[in-house]
Amino acid sequence: MMASQTWCQAADAPGRTILFAVNDSPESFAAFAWARANLLRQQDTLVLVHAYEKDRLFGASPLLEAQQVAAKFEALCKDRGVQHRVVLAQGCAAKVVAGAAIANRCDMCVMGCRGLSAVKRALIGSVSAFAFPP
Repeated sequence: MMASQTWCQAADAPGRTILFAVNDSPESFAAFAWARANLLRQQDTLVLVHAYEKDRLFGASPLLEAQQVAAKFEALCKDRGVQHRVVLAQGCAAKVVAGAAIANRCDMCVMGCRGLSAVKRALIGSVSAFAFPP
């Protein structure tokens, strides 16, 4: 009888670098849970990427908010033994994600989905569509 594995693949498979675009949405946390259960191997490295906007006149600093979001995902990675590194960058989310994927030589990219209809996606836009056009 084969022992149950907590990782989705055998331990002898080569490690991959997987970019994971994060934000503070329920969809992002659900995507992380899905990736952990169905995609990540023990030898993989997760690159957590969060883009933030320029400083605002009022309210919390976008960099501080970005650090707080990253800290939540770092804690999840540490709790689950996932190798990871963090990329925080100011700018358009699509450009930050695409740039981080290239700079970190990522094998794949995981992003949560907001569940927009085709019409809403066309009007509002999709980070994944802008970051990785067909």
